[in-house]
Amino acid sequence: HLARTQSTKEMRVMWSAATFVNDAKVRWGLHPGNLIHNVTVEPPYSYDREDLCGPPATTAGWYQAPWFYTAVVSFPTEPEGRQIFYSCGSDAHGWSQVSVFRVPVGVRRNATLKITA
Repeated sequence: HLARTQSTKEMRVMWSAATFVNDAKVRWGLHPGNLIHNVTVEPPYSYDREDLCGPPATTAGWYQAPWFYTAVVSFPTEPEGRQIFYSCGSDAHGWSQVSVFRVPVGVRRNATLKITA
């Protein structure tokens, strides 16, 4: 998943995995075959049965929750609209397929807003 931060020069990358990975990273770059930048993730988190309020949440249909990972990719020199390629994972546990997003466009005073109904 992707989410904008308050800065137009950052993007939050989030994913989940069944296993805990202590050296997870986001690799990114300007070309899919050249992911030269690394971002260390924030501490991963999960939850267990003890974190829930009780039955039926802790009994019927329970399965172990995944680990959730998040990292903020900063790209201060890239122009708006530029494609950023990225992959999530680690050398020990493997990497996701390369995905892509565009550097967000900043707020403009004279921007045109189109609403389609």
